[in-house]
Amino acid sequence: MGGEPGQQGSLGEQIREHMRVVDAEGTQIGTVDSFENDQIKLTRSGSSDGEHHYLPIDRVAGIEGETIRLHETGQSVFGNNGS
Repeated sequence: MGGEPGQQGSLGEQIREHMRVVDAEGTQIGTVDSFENDQIKLTRSGSSDGEHHYLPIDRVAGIEGETIRLHETGQSVFGNNGS
């Protein structure tokens, strides 16, 4: 779903532990813990509820250096409670 064949694999190959994850407005919403099964696993330390959160790769708009930018705002990604 979403994107050209191989596009998600290419993005996935660029995702590394400790990269910043920002929403469409540039607000940091988390830090990468790991990437597995086309899901970005965010660290618990950046979470308001102390739990890991997962983002599907199709929410990624692009990667700029050590920053992953999403298509959506943090509120859209996590609902009204934020991260």
